[in-house]
Amino acid sequence: MLLTNDLDNGTADIYDAALPDGRIVTLEPGQSVKDWAKHFKGTPLVIDFGGFVESRVIEAAEIADITVVPLSYQSTADLMPAVKTITALEPYTDNILILVNNTAPEHVNDLIAVLSSRFPNLPVQVVSHSRYISRLADDGLTVFELAEL
Repeated sequence: MLLTNDLDNGTADIYDAALPDGRIVTLEPGQSVKDWAKHFKGTPLVIDFGGFVESRVIEAAEIADITVVPLSYQSTADLMPAVKTITALEPYTDNILILVNNTAPEHVNDLIAVLSSRFPNLPVQVVSHSRYISRLADDGLTVFELAEL
């Protein structure tokens, strides 16, 4: 099951091909994560905020098995929102994973060093930069369609 507040940027479309019909719930502004999540107790659940930082992120982290904070790094300006999000989440969960994605290879090692120094107890994973990532949105392809190319 996927809960998302992604009303416009296409994240729900990416997941659509991977999940059976009826398994995506789009949260409207003001809808509670906990209200929806209790209906799916015992069902694997992904909550994706589509890159938007909002108060429900903490609500989701409190009930999540793991909270993934993605970071697509091009400059220091990209680093700061992720750092602020992680810092805000730390009082509510110990299960945070930092996911570096869509980042040029020459930045990855330095970025991992900075993140590991600032957050020594959090795992950092890297999804290598690939021209295929942009095709998800630019070409409207799903992950499965890209795999067939």
